[in-house]
Amino acid sequence: MIRKSEKSLRRYCQRYTEIENYEQALKGPESYVIHHKKGIELNLSKVELKKAGLYWHRDPSELIFLTKKEHRQIHTIGERNPSYGKGTFSGHKHSEETIKKMKSHKKSEETKRKMSESRKKRWENKKCQTE
Repeated sequence: MIRKSEKSLRRYCQRYTEIENYEQALKGPESYVIHHKKGIELNLSKVELKKAGLYWHRDPSELIFLTKKEHRQIHTIGERNPSYGKGTFSGHKHSEETIKKMKSHKKSEETKRKMSESRKKRWENKKCQTE
């Protein structure tokens, strides 16, 4: 299933029906997105592709339809991951020293017990809400 209008598809490519995986995207039950092959090959972001004039009105051979899952996987591998090398942990930015401390910190038995009880309470609350 392609979630873009014909007008929107034509902005990417006039001959969008020739883009790789078009037939699958049209007939498949999953949601498909257009991806620029140059973005993968040259490791360029959407912004960089636009600045270089490589984003709109491309040849069908430069584009591919991917499922949302495949597209997400491409962008979360190694250096393509937005948080790669930024020292992020739990959604927050921390220094390398802080990350080392948090990873090596030993939790006391009391803390482990409290965490376990908290998880059990949350689990019980979820069970009660679904019943």
